[in-house]
Amino acid sequence: PKDAVKAVEWWRKAAEQGYAEAQFNLGVTYYRGEGVPMDAVKAVEWMRKAAEQGYAEAQFNLGLMNKKGNGVPKEAEKAME
Repeated sequence: PKDAVKAVEWWRKAAEQGYAEAQFNLGVTYYRGEGVPMDAVKAVEWMRKAAEQGYAEAQFNLGLMNKKGNGVPKEAEKAME
C-alpha cells in the first residue's frame, strides 16, 4: 500500500549515501509536506545537494524557489543561475 512515511525512510537512506535522485525526492517531500512536516528550508537543502551533483530537475526547482523566495530569500539573480 501507498506509504509516504516509509518512502521518506528509504529515500533518506539513499540520499544520505549521495544518491541525487533520492535527495531530489526528499526535497520534493519536504516542499509538499508528504510523509514529513512541510519545511521549505529542508526542501532547499536536499534540492541543493542533488543540484550540486548535476541533477537538472533539482537545479530547475532551485531556480523557481529562488525566484519565489520559497525556503530561501527571494533573489532573481540566484534564480537565473
